[in-house]
Amino acid sequence: MIAGHETTVNLITNGVLTFLRHPEVLDRLRREPDLLISTVEELLRYEPPVQLRARTTLTDIEVAGVHIPRGADLVMLLAAANRDEARFPNAEQFMPDRADNEHLGFLTGIHYCFGAPLARIEAQIALREFVRRFEAPRLVVDPPPYRPSAMLRVLRADD
Repeated sequence: MIAGHETTVNLITNGVLTFLRHPEVLDRLRREPDLLISTVEELLRYEPPVQLRARTTLTDIEVAGVHIPRGADLVMLLAAANRDEARFPNAEQFMPDRADNEHLGFLTGIHYCFGAPLARIEAQIALREFVRRFEAPRLVVDPPPYRPSAMLRVLRADD
């Protein structure tokens, strides 16, 4: 429950920050509200709440010609993979209608996030209301302060 809460909150927060950095997207979402579904997918690729995951190999494996022994600790840089130009053309651009957007925002395979459908719906609802309710929001500080964390992309709430 905690994992699903914190990551979803950070997805929504990172989404608002991205919208503030891209006001043309806000304008477009007001005109094309159905675009929000693909926009959330692009947020999961472009500014995901989970940046990396650690795993331990259960057996010897080979990846790209490199032998990795059983019991090796690996770190998967999900956010870096989501910005891979070989996989995502113009990867450094935020493109709400990006086609073929199979990001790693919820991992993949047997490690796929069980709460992904709920997180998507929560983010869509929250961000739809942000777009609807705020007419001219602006970013006061950029970049805003972040909490120190290698695993999560978390904005810090200053008092």
